[in-house]
Amino acid sequence: MTLKGCEMVRKRNRRTKQADPPLKHVKVYSTPACPWCKVAKAYLKDNDIPFMDIDVSRDRAGLKEMLAMTGQHGVPVLLVGEKTMVGWNPGEFEKLRRH
Repeated sequence: MTLKGCEMVRKRNRRTKQADPPLKHVKVYSTPACPWCKVAKAYLKDNDIPFMDIDVSRDRAGLKEMLAMTGQHGVPVLLVGEKTMVGWNPGEFEKLRRH
């Protein structure tokens, strides 16, 4: 998947000739000092997965939003579509992204 302007463009999977599944919006609630946040964001970038990064150390509204979803201060928190993931696990992320 790639970004073209502000619009998402889905590429066809070359092996199966099928379109990728519909995109789920991904938000990452993070802090600059968090090593697992860096790992999660690197995974997303390496796999061309568009995401919005919210630095909760600077963004008070983002922090309140994260606390309302999880009730805790730990990062990273990923919002994948409507589902929340606390911490980083690539296998769990892919399950949330595909279902």
